[in-house]
Amino acid sequence: MARGRNYDKQVKAEAVSLVIDNGKSIASVSRELEIPKKYDQQMD
Repeated sequence: MARGRNYDKQVKAEAVSLVIDNGKSIASVSRELEIPKKYDQQMD
């Protein structure tokens, strides 16, 4: 199945850091990084 977008390691590390270190929700981080909603649902 084609995904459409690939995110490099730096973007992924930043997203994880925002969730773990800053206590932000996955949904809010995905909005900040402009990750499409279908990826947000897969991350939950």
